[in-house]
Amino acid sequence: DLPKTADDIQKGKAAVGLSIVEISQRNGRWSILKDSEYNRRITADTTTEMTGPARGHDLLKTSADPEGTNPIGTCSNCGSGRTPWGTYLTCEEHFNRYFSSKNPSYQLSEAMKRYGIQTNDRGYNWGKYDERFDISKHPNEPNRFGYVVEVDALDPNSIPKKRSALGRFKHENAAVAVGRTGHVVVYMGDDEGGEFLYRFVSEGRYSPSGDTSSLLENGRLYVAQFHDNMRGEWIELNPKTTGMRSQAEICILTRQAASAVKATTMDRPEWVAINPNKVEAYCCLTNNKNRGKMPNAGGDEAPANGPNPRVGNMYGQIVRWTPANCDHTSDDFTW
Repeated sequence: DLPKTADDIQKGKAAVGLSIVEISQRNGRWSILKDSEYNRRITADTTTEMTGPARGHDLLKTSADPEGTNPIGTCSNCGSGRTPWGTYLTCEEHFNRYFSSKNPSYQLSEAMKRYGIQTNDRGYNWGKYDERFDISKHPNEPNRFGYVVEVDALDPNSIPKKRSALGRFKHENAAVAVGRTGHVVVYMGDDEGGEFLYRFVSEGRYSPSGDTSSLLENGRLYVAQFHDNMRGEWIELNPKTTGMRSQAEICILTRQAASAVKATTMDRPEWVAINPNKVEAYCCLTNNKNRGKMPNAGGDEAPANGPNPRVGNMYGQIVRWTPANCDHTSDDFTW
């Protein structure tokens, strides 16, 4: 049954998110250590911290959080990632499905439409009993979801951190590598037909004995441009290339930024994986029934092209790319 009461909604919000549990081996069998200090739930009502360029931006401010620094909750957590320093990356994907409007005549902004926000949700009814999810009352609340969230599972008192520098979209997973210069590279797909493939390169450098707490806080965000000659490049998303006002705005409206630089629309970029034995990476493109037939949600044309060769693609494909100079931080690649 669909949720019908305030209690149903509370249960629903408590059920999403992620669980941290400790497992141990006893008498040759693995089991959950039920009284572990590490065990905890992170839900749609857990306080998080916004980091990076978007922190404190007007688009993130709400009546409950006028500073725009501490979003509440995480939901629609899809794939994951693991950093070299041992933290967990959980990826917010179809967050739009939880928002609605009690006012049926509420006029959606173009930014909301780009991210699939509608006046009706997918039947969760959160907005009916928790006005935080009612966009007619709190239009900035959706801007606080759609991020990669870093969690330190070994610190039960740590606050999950939403890493805005990695962009806001429907994250499938986060594949992490370390470039030859020590900069951390994170590859990410936006799991929707006609959306894009992204890369983040950290400002700081990774050192096993150094401070890793803020490596994903600042860096450069890129989007992939594929060419039919089996080459491509990563286009940096900054105010100069996109024409947008600030890096904060780019990190909140990342889809619009990628559209502005005419990145290659992809057939639902889902899971990204990095070869552990060779400098190359892969992305599973699930399908795109609209390839060659309709533009994406932002109006970007999506013709059949090199990495997306099928019109009305129902089957998907895998694209593989090799960074120039065997370095994941290189801007050029072959595919």
